[in-house]
Amino acid sequence: MVKIVILMLVHKNQEQTNRLVNHLSKDFDVYVHIDANSEIKINNNKRVYVYKKYKTKWGSFNIVNATLLLLKNAYKKDAYERYILLSGQDLPLKTNADIISFFTCNENEYIETNKISFKQWNHKKIICNIMNNFIKQVFKYDFYCGSQWFNLTKSSVKKILNYIVCNKIFLIKYHFLENIYWKDCSDEKFFQTLIHLIGDVKIVNDNLRYIDWTDQYKHPLILHENDYDKIIHSTALFARKFDDTVDNGIIEKIYLKTDG
Repeated sequence: MVKIVILMLVHKNQEQTNRLVNHLSKDFDVYVHIDANSEIKINNNKRVYVYKKYKTKWGSFNIVNATLLLLKNAYKKDAYERYILLSGQDLPLKTNADIISFFTCNENEYIETNKISFKQWNHKKIICNIMNNFIKQVFKYDFYCGSQWFNLTKSSVKKILNYIVCNKIFLIKYHFLENIYWKDCSDEKFFQTLIHLIGDVKIVNDNLRYIDWTDQYKHPLILHENDYDKIIHSTALFARKFDDTVDNGIIEKIYLKTDG
């Protein structure tokens, strides 16, 4: 049976977040980072480890820093074979036992990764061509983007942490592009690029999340009760995002199915 650890980034909805932590910590250790600007509290639990270090403003590199903090501390324990990153506004769509079963004897890295075309960030053809040529000449590798939420094996986490230590130039290059060109959404490029640089891994371009991107150029839509059938009949293990101040009914229905 695979040993799974949950990494969680949280900043709001205290009651909803604690319910999620309590549900998952029945079977998994849970490492939580609370936004340093947030006032929410996480209930004491011997399987829950709480950190509050970074101000995780949307799109900032501090979201990467908070994720790395959780990865490093969980990896130190040397007890986990699968690392799953969630937010406090996620919900599992399967029982804990089903999640364990899915990842048992499963060596795939489930993370959304799509090669970056620099025209995505700049609509001026001349500037776009200059940037593409510059990247090819200086960086020597491709950059990737995708949803920040991932499900990685111990092997890939080890390689990622080692790569960062041994290749400090990667961080310099990354920050250069982040500051000069991209300007935001570090969390949607950092691990997506690294997973292609660390060596022989089996990447499945799927983060196993149900997310409604109807408003694709802004944020995921808050899910409601009328979304229940679509959510629950998806092949995803998790869904986001939920807000108990907007529609608590959908949260209740999903827990009714997944409490096991």
